[in-house]
Amino acid sequence: MANTNNWNSVGSLWLSTFAASVLISVYVVTLAWFNIGSVASDPLEQAAEKACENLTNTSVFDPAFGKIGIRDLPAENNSKIRSLNTVYSLVRQAIWTSRQYNLSAMQEQAQADLTVLRKRQEELRAKLIADIAKEGQTYKQVQRILVRSALPGTHLSSMSIELGAVASNTETCFDSDIECRQDEIQATYVRAGKLKVMTPVAVPLSTPIFLHQQSTSATVAANKYFKPCLEALPTAFLITAEYEGKSKVKKRNQICVICGEINRSLRLKNEQVSAAKNKSKESTCLALTFPQGRPAFFNSLADLFNSKLFAGSGEWQQVANGTLPGGGKLAPPVAPTLGSMDCREALGVTFYHWLRQLNKPIVPRILAAAIEKGWVEPKQAMRIQAKGDRVSSVGQDLEQDNLIWQTPTNSCLASDSEARIIAFLHQTAAQEVGQKALAAAFAAAPLNYPPSAIPLIVDSKGNAITAGRNSFDRQIIIDLLTEIYGTNLSAQETIATAQLSEINAFKTLRQSRNRTVLLEADLASLKDRMRQESDPNKDKFLKSEIDAFETSLGYEQAEQKRISTALNLAHTAKLNGISVAQQSFELSSRLLQVCRNGINRLDNVPGAFLLGKRFIFRPQLVALSEGEIASGNAAHSAWFSSNLKIFGKVQEIVGLPSTKIMAEGHTVSERLAEEEPPLAATPEIIIYDSSLLFNDDRLSDSFRKSEDSSRALILPLDQTEYPFKGLPVGDKQLIYYAQKALTTSEKMVTWSALARDYVAYQDQAEGQSGVRIGLAVSANTRGWFSHVEQETDPKLACEWQLRAPIVLIDQQMKDALKGATLTNPKTGQRMPLVPPIGPNLM
Repeated sequence: MANTNNWNSVGSLWLSTFAASVLISVYVVTLAWFNIGSVASDPLEQAAEKACENLTNTSVFDPAFGKIGIRDLPAENNSKIRSLNTVYSLVRQAIWTSRQYNLSAMQEQAQADLTVLRKRQEELRAKLIADIAKEGQTYKQVQRILVRSALPGTHLSSMSIELGAVASNTETCFDSDIECRQDEIQATYVRAGKLKVMTPVAVPLSTPIFLHQQSTSATVAANKYFKPCLEALPTAFLITAEYEGKSKVKKRNQICVICGEINRSLRLKNEQVSAAKNKSKESTCLALTFPQGRPAFFNSLADLFNSKLFAGSGEWQQVANGTLPGGGKLAPPVAPTLGSMDCREALGVTFYHWLRQLNKPIVPRILAAAIEKGWVEPKQAMRIQAKGDRVSSVGQDLEQDNLIWQTPTNSCLASDSEARIIAFLHQTAAQEVGQKALAAAFAAAPLNYPPSAIPLIVDSKGNAITAGRNSFDRQIIIDLLTEIYGTNLSAQETIATAQLSEINAFKTLRQSRNRTVLLEADLASLKDRMRQESDPNKDKFLKSEIDAFETSLGYEQAEQKRISTALNLAHTAKLNGISVAQQSFELSSRLLQVCRNGINRLDNVPGAFLLGKRFIFRPQLVALSEGEIASGNAAHSAWFSSNLKIFGKVQEIVGLPSTKIMAEGHTVSERLAEEEPPLAATPEIIIYDSSLLFNDDRLSDSFRKSEDSSRALILPLDQTEYPFKGLPVGDKQLIYYAQKALTTSEKMVTWSALARDYVAYQDQAEGQSGVRIGLAVSANTRGWFSHVEQETDPKLACEWQLRAPIVLIDQQMKDALKGATLTNPKTGQRMPLVPPIGPNLM
């Protein structure tokens, strides 16, 4: 029984040991199974991985393109590497686009960049060759791996690394993934809709380019297919290693690898890594901004590129020594060198700079469709109902009694000057007017029109319209302005006449009073003599003398009364002249606010104007004469009235209710109640997101091949809310300004153009803000971009604005208003009737 128990114990122990051994073996096998992929099968593969990693990280730098290498690597620490194929394809596509739309500045810069890229290609080739030469870093690292991994009893006797390519007739998977244009399908350099590698690829107006072989992942190829690569960049390498043992027998090992991402879990096998893994999650955008509304004849990017309306030229400037706004200032551009050009060409340059900084090749058909894609119909601003609006007039606050609809004006009548372009070119240092104006423009601040300008509307067709009317009423504007000027001038003349009359009256009155004193003294003396005289003859003589003196005294007294009356009238006229001059000056200085809701003529008050539906201006065009003052007839002229008012609220000027006062066939009450259709277009921003220019991997193959795929991918975002407020332009980046970029409405309306370019120039060193120069910037607003499955908002690369429509006075107005200035008699301040555009209105 005891023996049986012993044997049972031994058996149990043996079974337990066997089970534990099995479990350990399974664990070891499982661990090996999961890790075997991360261990290279031989030292040559380990060396190939290191060589591949080094070569794919090798790059050259260019200020226009940043780092250029043999494959696209995602940005790390704000530094990315793009393959030469990518930048070649972007520049090539830009040249095609510039030719199609006749954008000469864009074409010249793209062709110059193409020449630079050829030089960078040779620099990169030389750098790769130097890296695998005997003194190169990659050669030494590969050599150490192979020496260290030699089998016992053997040593590495020789080693070489060669750069080249793989024969394309056997490894077709190494063609480029760059799509061709639709008109290139049958070209010899196209296969299956993609551009071939190591084959001359045509470029307009230039010699062909050669694309290099690319593979998503590092891939082993058959050694026999390795060949030299002369025209294109070499992206494959062949490592040859010879080992020698004690028997002096040499063993030769070789491995041929196409450079790509090192994916160690797949051990350099020919496996494709998901394109989504390599795709940068960050996209950039081109913004087309219309802060004062978009003219309806611009319905696509192609319309802007094809327009012949852009006539005025503008200048590019480069930010130096900081940011703008900030401590920087503008100076003539050094890199890239850009001359004067119209804003259509400037848009082409901006568009090109946006294209050339993209992280991957674009799809030409999608780009073409995006350029031609029509935008939505321009929106129009709704009038807003204002309550309790306060308008200052003649130094007093006049409160609004009625609710009115405020017209969204977006322009004004002004005379042009060179102040804006001078400020842009010479006054953009910190705290100077040019920098402040640019900061306001890029902050989407409301335009600061001169307060003395006539407010106008520029509609969606680019036509000028007088507020409250259906068209531009030149005559009513000329009449209003000339009569404001005439009133101010007549007031000045009246003041002068009244002052002169006062002086003369004081002098005459003083002389008369002096004569009166003498006459009274002589008369008293004669009367005293007469009382003492007894001779009848002498008494008769004295009596006649007294009568004569009394007659003279009565005349002087009557004259003094007349002169006193004239003096009072002159004083009243002078006060009225000062008041009227000041009222006309104050009215002119507030025309932008007062006339915002319309200008109408009053029917039952001859010569008067209804302004903004709330105020009346009654011109006083005839100055007072000395004769009118001398006549003493106070009823003869309005200048003698008490507290003469020529501008004020309706009831202050005309003592009638609003229902009794007619303005062009309608009562003032009806004018106040009317709501005219909206006219001015609302601000609009068109956003082109770079992610829409690629074949989107998130879409199904069936949808991508459908007719609707292009339309779905290229739809730009159209919005009214501006997301890029307060973004400064960094050091060495570009700003463009054209003061007279576009003219509309029979050349009456002039538009300005403004552009900012965040990616024109790149730098390897970090800027003052601690970030690398030449990168798109994020908006201060988050979540503003509404696109299907968009992970993040696109960053702003470039922005082009068409802005600040101004109606300039034409020759007819110049003739009518030439040299007209108004004067404030209290301060002596003088003001032009039609204000010039100052430097703050870019």
